[in-house]
Amino acid sequence: MTDAVQPTASRPLVDDDQLWLSVMNKMDETWAELVGQQVELERKNAELEGAHAFMAGVFDSMSDVLVACDTALRVVRTNQAAERLFPASADGLVGRLLAELVDPCSPTTAADVANTIVRRQRLEDREFILAAAGGPMPFAVNGTVLYDGRGARQAWFWRHGRWANCAAPIPNWTVRIAV
Repeated sequence: MTDAVQPTASRPLVDDDQLWLSVMNKMDETWAELVGQQVELERKNAELEGAHAFMAGVFDSMSDVLVACDTALRVVRTNQAAERLFPASADGLVGRLLAELVDPCSPTTAADVANTIVRRQRLEDREFILAAAGGPMPFAVNGTVLYDGRGARQAWFWRHGRWANCAAPIPNWTVRIAV
């Protein structure tokens, strides 16, 4: 008879200690990969937070009014100039419809903006009367739809202008509407 060891229920082919060490080594490798990925994720998150804080600082330091809206033309972000221009509410401007910021007597409405976006056209020197905290305020607005690399609508960009019949300069107003 030979002395070869045959695997049985009580005697495995591989040594138990060797198997346990192999499992522990694999767990250590996996843990090291996870820790490395977590460190990289935290680094990228810190970079993103820094970029976000920088852009928030730029937006808030702008004298132009900045209002960003979603595809339903509901405000999702504003800057300090916008918060000062429009009447204060308990919740601020976020969540309000763009139509609420445009005076009912305005010759150009939020519906006109929505139609312009759908037609992929530009606004050029369009008169808006905004429902400012100090009362209706006229603005001349230029705007265009911004698209991403795939051609999807990303934003609406308005720039202020000046009406020839206004003696005083029209306040700066820039609106960016993400759609």
